[in-house]
Amino acid sequence: MRPKAIVCIVVAAHLLGCGTVGQVPLIKGVSPHDVAELDQLVRTEKHAHKVYEYSYHQDGAWILVQTDVGAYSARRVRGKWVLTPVVIVG
Repeated sequence: MRPKAIVCIVVAAHLLGCGTVGQVPLIKGVSPHDVAELDQLVRTEKHAHKVYEYSYHQDGAWILVQTDVGAYSARRVRGKWVLTPVVIVG
C-alpha cells in the first residue's frame, strides 16, 4: 500500500471517531472538570441521553445545562451539584 493511501485511511478513521457537530455539546466558559461532573449527574439523575449545551448564566451564579429531557440550572451547594428545572422562553 502506498503511504498516501495509508495517511488517507488514518485521517478518515480519526474524523469518523470525532463525531459530528450535532453530537458534541456546546460549552461556553465552563471548565472541563465541571462539564465532566455535570455530564455524569445529568445522565444518571435525569436520564438524559444527549446534552446540547453547558453555559454560564449572564450573572455567572449558575450553569445552564440543556438536554434532550429538559433544561436545568446547576449550582454547587456545599460541594455538591444541585439541578433545578428551568423553562426557557423565547
